[in-house]
Amino acid sequence: MTVAPLRLTGPPAGYPSIADLVEQVSASTGDLGNALSLPPGVYASPHFYEFERSAVFANSWLYLCHVCALPNPGDYLSITVSGEPLVVTRDQAGDLHVLSSLCRHRSFPVVEAEERGNAGQLRCPYHFWSYALDGSLQTAPNMEPAHSLGDLRATICLPRFPVTVWNGFVFTHLGENPEPLEPTLARLDGEFAAHNTAEMKIGDSVVLRGQPWNWKNMLENALEAYHTSFIHRGYHDNAPARLVQFLGFDADTENGIMRYARFLNPDGGFLTEDGKAAFPVIEGLTAEQRGRTVYASVPPAMFVSMKPDSMMVFRITPEAHDRITLAVDWLYPEATLAQENFAALIARQREFFDIVNGQDSMANERMFAALGSRFAARGPYSPQEATLPQFNAWLLKKYRAGLAGSGA
Repeated sequence: MTVAPLRLTGPPAGYPSIADLVEQVSASTGDLGNALSLPPGVYASPHFYEFERSAVFANSWLYLCHVCALPNPGDYLSITVSGEPLVVTRDQAGDLHVLSSLCRHRSFPVVEAEERGNAGQLRCPYHFWSYALDGSLQTAPNMEPAHSLGDLRATICLPRFPVTVWNGFVFTHLGENPEPLEPTLARLDGEFAAHNTAEMKIGDSVVLRGQPWNWKNMLENALEAYHTSFIHRGYHDNAPARLVQFLGFDADTENGIMRYARFLNPDGGFLTEDGKAAFPVIEGLTAEQRGRTVYASVPPAMFVSMKPDSMMVFRITPEAHDRITLAVDWLYPEATLAQENFAALIARQREFFDIVNGQDSMANERMFAALGSRFAARGPYSPQEATLPQFNAWLLKKYRAGLAGSGA
């Protein structure tokens, strides 16, 4: 099943055309000394967001969840990504599937948004059509004699999308014949493998709906280090922006963007008075890996913070041009979860998150609101924002491909 490409119409009054905005994005890539921040219209225009739904979200590998979120046969988890309701399932054989959650009768969702559970089948609450966990139709009450169940089963199933599990993280793609994901994440692979993320388990989770900013505001703020010395002053001091190491990125071949934030103290962390990791350090990490946080993104939907003792994973799913849902999971080695004081440490972790995420939320909300101004600026980037021209180059590739496929 693929998502049909968007057929562009003219922009509403007061907005630049899609093609004009894409051309303006080209000035946001390349050399750090020359790149400018993205044009305000790529955030503030609902028309441009509709273009992104097709150009970006329907044509990128989308992070959905960690495999441990569906440990048992029959488990399912629903996720809406940029207006596309999906459901991830694990069937009785243990295989993972990603399906459209819209019943093929009248498009009623067979599961609610962000619903999770365990069942032998997915049943539409509207007319009780039911589907196996691989999407195949099981029952369709009261359709005979106009339609036999055998004929319906032969022609109808929930749309299925490809599934890739990379280092324990489940991805899907809504486009046609996508290139494999794994080769495009080679730069990130070593860090994820070293942290043994495939074997980690979720220790805590939160879903934040209706966050009032654009999805790109979230990723930009997460990727750059410049702001951490200021709005996070006192909370990010053990990993100062002056010690951040930026890495290369090739938008033609890569889908992973990464930077390192070195700690002042070895085996560092953010929660403790001595700046040490709050949880046991992950076994097998090198001395260098024990001394830094890894900030990485697989855009458009994934951002992670990997510390010597744990990792935090964000799933970024737009609701509209001006709203997103953030789903956050904290993952740990299984032995860490078994610690007697784990609940107390998690409670402290959540307190820290509420403070720091609150600071980021304030910045994202105020930034997005300001981008609707006629006087919104396109400023130069700091050396501590070197990941942002990289992200813009990734966007530009998606935008240009989207324009080429739109008939514009």
